[in-house]
Amino acid sequence: MIKIKINGKNLEVEENITILKAAKKIGIKIPTLCYHPDIPPTSACGICMVKLANMGNKYVRACSMLVEEGMDIITHDGEINKVRKGVLELVLSAHPNDCLNCIRNGNCELQTAAADFGVRNSKFDNIKQNHPRDETAGSIVLNPEKCIKCGRCVVVCQEMQRVHALGFVNRGFDTYFAPVGVSLKDSTCVDCGQCASHCPVAAIYEKVDTKELMDVLDNPDIYVTVQMAPSVRVALENISD
Repeated sequence: MIKIKINGKNLEVEENITILKAAKKIGIKIPTLCYHPDIPPTSACGICMVKLANMGNKYVRACSMLVEEGMDIITHDGEINKVRKGVLELVLSAHPNDCLNCIRNGNCELQTAAADFGVRNSKFDNIKQNHPRDETAGSIVLNPEKCIKCGRCVVVCQEMQRVHALGFVNRGFDTYFAPVGVSLKDSTCVDCGQCASHCPVAAIYEKVDTKELMDVLDNPDIYVTVQMAPSVRVALENISD
């Protein structure tokens, strides 16, 4: 165990944990966008910035910075909130302003963060990212113009699933994610859906066929049957045991 201080409160925490996790242990929420507990931190967005008062108020990223003995951490103050708000405004300046029509409306981490910080309009000019949408696959849709460059999908695809279907294309502002050189249909994608599950926005999402399904269900000339997946039967059997 090591001794640190967070927002003036002394505490002991185990070694080799991040500032983000240490703060969470005492109920302090540090905002994040690129972080996901399933994968190693990418430190891409910068919204989790905190200060180290014992190091001249140095800014570090809480999602990836490990705690050290004697750390004096400040997670929230006026200056930090201003930095976080600025990060959000920069992200939103390259994001389509179509929340009402978005499939992730009401379930979007960027939308939630903007609401938390009271960001309604970015002070920066909106610059649309004209990256091609890929709907060639049967179950997954790629919409790179909504990408916030968090890197979650690439890390999940390459390091967790070991599929390597997705990668980053180009550099700087023009960076976006896609299968390199081919469409998603012709890539190594296995339709596992983990990229869509870990995307914080609607840059990757599962194809929705609800309307087509309802049309079939409402058609009196079609007999509807139900087939249960084998995994469901196994799960039910295990519960009964």
